[in-house]
Amino acid sequence: MVHFGNTGIYGLASLTGLIDVDAFILGMTQSAGALTPGSLAAKGILIAIASNNVAKGCYAYAFADRKTGLQSLALLAGMAALSLIPLWLLG
Repeated sequence: MVHFGNTGIYGLASLTGLIDVDAFILGMTQSAGALTPGSLAAKGILIAIASNNVAKGCYAYAFADRKTGLQSLALLAGMAALSLIPLWLLG
């Protein structure tokens, strides 16, 4: 937060969502309130979750048969979009 600001948190959330969100979420929850504003931590977590869902959909599309992979990608992308709705509610 100190060096990269809000944009850095959002970018890091997007990238870590492609790999593993657990460490990022734990870090955000431990620093929320002390080092990172709570709303920024919540937004970062939502972005990481959405990014992780899209990554899982891409894995399913790549490794499953086409019909199942396409259904998985569509449903997980939809879940990612729905999980971003609170970003507009948080302001």
